Amino acid sequence: TTAEFDDTAWLSGSVPVGFDRKEPATYSTLVATAIGAAMFDMNASVFMRATFDLVDPTALTALVLRLRYEDGLILHLNGQEVLRRNSSGSFFNSSAQRPRLEGEALSPEIIDLSSSLDHLQSGTNVLAIQGLYRRADDLDFLLWPELEALTVMDHTSVRGYFYPPTP
Repeated sequence: TTAEFDDTAWLSGSVPVGFDRKEPATYSTLVATAIGAAMFDMNASVFMRATFDLVDPTALTALVLRLRYEDGLILHLNGQEVLRRNSSGSFFNSSAQRPRLEGEALSPEIIDLSSSLDHLQSGTNVLAIQGLYRRADDLDFLLWPELEALTVMDHTSVRGYFYPPTP
């Protein structure tokens, strides 16, 4: 969950990650990185990491996670656990406590992680996720995180006008 961890042997790809073996399939057109061969009928969890660089994390005022997932997860930011959803443990091959409906998984959950801004650092940062599903033989899985860092700038001394003009 930290920048020092060597993940060079891991599969590389982009989000969303997952697979779908159902008929008709729900997630297969969404998945950018297919992990069914490594996960289906073998593991109830998957580990993924994304790194991002920041020049000045103290300039950020909000951190928001837009998350689509089936069935659960544990999220770390620079080695610190910051979020847990539908999880009973934090060990290799953990599973979710209960299944989530596809409608739940496809609707993004918007999560305010602003209380975790102090975990960010100048330079390389790591978002690490252990994605969980209910059983290793479940037919589908989806993990689609999107992290947004926001800065609110104070421009109260600058006059502005609406375009187009208002009456």
